Amino acid sequence: MTARPASSYDEAVRLGRIDPAASAYGAHLRRKGVLRPLPEPVALLDTTPRDEAAATLAEVAEAVLKRIHL
Repeated sequence: MTARPASSYDEAVRLGRIDPAASAYGAHLRRKGVLRPLPEPVALLDTTPRDEAAATLAEVAEAVLKRIHL
């Protein structure tokens, strides 16, 4: 029996990069259309709650300074 060359999948399994059981789980259902494919990625927001809080603090500080100067 001749040895076949290792495929990239076999190499990844051998190196522990892929868990064969996890990668095959649900594949038969996904092919039949029972399981929906993964949704498209959603764009993330440009601002974070920290940015909004910093902006709010700056607005409050500006309002206080305006009242003091009046």
